[in-house]
Amino acid sequence: MPEPTEETTAKHRAAVAAMKGAKTAMDAVLERNAALERALASARDALIDAKRYIARDVYLYRSGGNEQQSVHQLIDAHVAQLQKVLG
Repeated sequence: MPEPTEETTAKHRAAVAAMKGAKTAMDAVLERNAALERALASARDALIDAKRYIARDVYLYRSGGNEQQSVHQLIDAHVAQLQKVLG
C-alpha cells in the first residue's frame, strides 16, 4: 500500500474536521428540537389544566363581537393542533 502524501493527509484531516463540525451542528439542532418539543408539550398540558378551571358556558367574542366561540372549543382546537405537531 502506498504511503499517504502530505496532501492526502491534509485532505483527510480537513474532512475529519468538517465531519466533527457537522456532528456538533447536528447535535445542537437535535437539542433545540427536543427543547421545542418540551415547550409545546408543556403548553398543551397547561391548556388542558386551565380548561378544568373554566366553566363550560364561557364564551369568547370574536370578529368585532358578532361571533362567539366556546372557550372550551378554542382550547380543544389549540390542544389538537399542538398534539398534531407533537405526533
